[in-house]
Amino acid sequence: MEEIATPQHDKKASLVFVDTCVVQYSNDSNKSKAESVIKCLASSGEQIGSLTISEITVYEYLHGLFGSKRKKALAVLSTYEKKIVSARVLLFASILGGLYHDEKIDGIEMGDKLIAATAITENGYILTANHKDYPHPFFVTEESFALPYQVGHYKKTLDIVLYKPNLALLVRRLEEKSNENANKK
Repeated sequence: MEEIATPQHDKKASLVFVDTCVVQYSNDSNKSKAESVIKCLASSGEQIGSLTISEITVYEYLHGLFGSKRKKALAVLSTYEKKIVSARVLLFASILGGLYHDEKIDGIEMGDKLIAATAITENGYILTANHKDYPHPFFVTEESFALPYQVGHYKKTLDIVLYKPNLALLVRRLEEKSNENANKK
């Protein structure tokens, strides 16, 4: 597709896009859960690259917060590098939505498509606990983290996964779509 640059294959990802749910868990009222997520974030940032959020995460995290809660949320967000939702990201999110539709993958929110598109255009990874939002075959598991935490006397686990965009598949699908459209003319 001429209107969008093809994502790069050879560049090693240096950005880890932290999904909104993970940012929320890092500030959870359950201290055990929050500490477990914070340790995971520190480890991920050291191993793979810079912890980053999309501007859509800023919106999702701050939505409906006022006063001291908003101030606390802004402090949490200030610890992350932020990437803009550019025209290129918007364009790729719309294309990604079409690709999902072709695979009969429905129910993914626009915000998640924007986060995915930002990660793809920036050649980054996505760290999330919302696995359905970054579906296979478009995203593949790079690493899984089973994060233990306590709720009262009960031990629980939060499963966070580092997803890598499947760039080879995305490029191939975009080329196929481009060829389909060229043949229809």
